[in-house]
Amino acid sequence: MLTSVTVSYTSPPVSERMTTSVEALTDHDADEVFTSWGVETAKKFSKADIEHALTELDTGNYGMILRSKGIVDGGADGWLEFDYVPGEWEVRSRGADVGGKLVVIGSKLDEKAIAALFGC
Repeated sequence: MLTSVTVSYTSPPVSERMTTSVEALTDHDADEVFTSWGVETAKKFSKADIEHALTELDTGNYGMILRSKGIVDGGADGWLEFDYVPGEWEVRSRGADVGGKLVVIGSKLDEKAIAALFGC
């Protein structure tokens, strides 16, 4: 004989669960843990220059890099856009922009070394 049982559970709203989870994990604001380095530049980069820099970000020599992105004048390669996360990056062509922009986000960034890496 089959018996039907009804169980009722009301979960707290997602916003409450997320707030509790984040508070449980850390007592720090994101800006206390992560820093960013950014620059606007008119420098021209080849696609190979950007690929080299993104490969270098994975070495750990520049801090703990979580994200990098940018739009740069690629000279003969045209305008380039790139995205980086640890272990994965992409460089692609894009339409012209007003100027180049680079940003690197992470923890314990060596800003002087990052600037030297990108030649800025």
